[in-house]
Amino acid sequence: MTKTLDARNYVGTGLPGRNGQRLADVVLREDPATWGDLVIDVRGYPPEYLVSALFNAFWQRIFEQQPDRMTEAKSVRWEFAHPFRQTIFDLLRSRFKPRQPV
Repeated sequence: MTKTLDARNYVGTGLPGRNGQRLADVVLREDPATWGDLVIDVRGYPPEYLVSALFNAFWQRIFEQQPDRMTEAKSVRWEFAHPFRQTIFDLLRSRFKPRQPV
């Protein structure tokens, strides 16, 4: 069963990186076995915050908390208001390389 997370309920108008971390924290509280059924709806989210910093911070937080779940994290579906945003998102997702802890 699909569970939709409306990004507006979890992130504010702060910095995109911090918003990405907050959104990742919400996903991390979900049962990892259900991540494939999650949809993050950003259709009503302000477009100026849908930048690479948000997505990279999201995946980085997942990597830091549950590195063995990166495949599942990248399978979480995101819904965008415009198809070009999905294209950009797919490119960013394919190129994401987590920073290793120092």
